Amino acid sequence: MLKVYMPVVLGVLFFWGILETALYFYQKETQPVPSVSVQLEERPSSERVFVQVKTTEELAEKLKNFDRLAVPRIYIENFPGDFSWNADPALFVKALLPYILYQNEQLEAERKELFKISTKIFNNQPLTEQEQSFFNALVTKYEVFEVGPLSQAHELLQRVDKVSPSLAMAQALDTTQGGKINLDAPFGIYKWNEKGLYDRERYPTLEKAVEEYVSQLNKAESYYRWRGLRTIHRPTKYALPGRVFLKGLAPYEPDNPDYIERIRGVYNQYLLDNLDFAKLEEGEN
Repeated sequence: MLKVYMPVVLGVLFFWGILETALYFYQKETQPVPSVSVQLEERPSSERVFVQVKTTEELAEKLKNFDRLAVPRIYIENFPGDFSWNADPALFVKALLPYILYQNEQLEAERKELFKISTKIFNNQPLTEQEQSFFNALVTKYEVFEVGPLSQAHELLQRVDKVSPSLAMAQALDTTQGGKINLDAPFGIYKWNEKGLYDRERYPTLEKAVEEYVSQLNKAESYYRWRGLRTIHRPTKYALPGRVFLKGLAPYEPDNPDYIERIRGVYNQYLLDNLDFAKLEEGEN
């Protein structure tokens, strides 16, 4: 009896196997393609040293091995409570500089990808799905309103670029009077608050303050002339001469004609020009 039904059983199993295989490939073809992440690989925060300090003395101890040609990857979450009383401009710069240089690392990597994509756009070559997604994300991130990929690529190449460390420090030292005030808003960025008032933006950490400052430099209209000067100087060996860029700050405080001279005075007072050659130390902590 078993011998009689064996061919039937085998036939059913064979047919079922074919049906299962066909169903598998049909489902695979009709499933929506998962979205592709186009974010650049970023150094995980666990690979950076974030520290909290309670006193200015403790901060000085943490940064005692500071070297502008190999800036330690040590990130102070906030200035200690007594810093404004014991304000030390040199220590202020040491605390902020690693954040600026880290942002420049991220911008450099982002620009590298953008440059490859822009080259394809300028040569009328098609972009891959991932390249197009990455390009669109940059258009949104940097608030580019130009129409068409050619115009957008040109504008992005002006915006996605490193910032001048010396300029960042000059503006921060000016805003905080050398580290005495506004330590939770070191770059003097104003925004409309919940009460409808145009007020100084306060930040929970130094990292957030620096991120916002760099973002403003690369997309705010008040810095458009500054970005233009940066683009002109990029092909030169000395691509980030912060002092040379000062005249590009005219739209930043249009009602204050003395602003540029004031910032130039900060440069002279604290000898900031050499910060444009500063680099983060190699390797991981």
